[in-house]
Amino acid sequence: MSEPLSSHSTERKRSEKPQSGFSMNDSLSFILTDPKADRNLPQDQKHPWFRLFEQGKDLQGRDLNPTLDFLKFARAIGRKQIRPEEDKAPGLTVTFRGIELSPSADNSTYTLKLVGEFNATEVQLTKDDLQNLFDGRMTVWTLTNETSRSTGSTRYIVKTDLNIRLSLENKILKIHSLEGSGTITTIGFLSKETYESPKVQLGNPKGTGILFEGRQGELLKLPVIK
Repeated sequence: MSEPLSSHSTERKRSEKPQSGFSMNDSLSFILTDPKADRNLPQDQKHPWFRLFEQGKDLQGRDLNPTLDFLKFARAIGRKQIRPEEDKAPGLTVTFRGIELSPSADNSTYTLKLVGEFNATEVQLTKDDLQNLFDGRMTVWTLTNETSRSTGSTRYIVKTDLNIRLSLENKILKIHSLEGSGTITTIGFLSKETYESPKVQLGNPKGTGILFEGRQGELLKLPVIK
């Protein structure tokens, strides 16, 4: 007949973390890097990135460079660019410095903060969105973010849609694939135009290879735009 577990053993078993290394209601901060980046690059230039509106054109082939040039100027004013030469090229670069996850006061929802090159954006997630991740299983986040800028008589609304396939194992965040697209809507006194970017597909949406990797660390405190 086996002996009953001691109170010490029971306590240790209850406190064990799942495969992810974290438990629900933990607050997390991950610095994202591209594991394929040259190890001699500065840390900033190891952050993953992709380009929307390749060649400065939308899905219909319309030239969007004047609008993109304004948006580049508006978001970068007064701040150092990570990749200035890439930013000069046609299209709109999207950089991910990292990801922060913070539970609400009542632990009913999570705030996901995507920390970019010049600012951060926030998306609300439910416990169901996080459960698989904290259990160490593969999961997919479908995220939508919208920001706006105004100059003179024109307002610019930028919307980004992302599908991120990720997992969390031994305290390392693994992004396996990413699909993204974006739209820019310009609103003037007498006109409104919407431009859609060609879809960006990075990584194998069914594979287990690591596209980007996140390790715990403190991120820059960039302004949050909503």
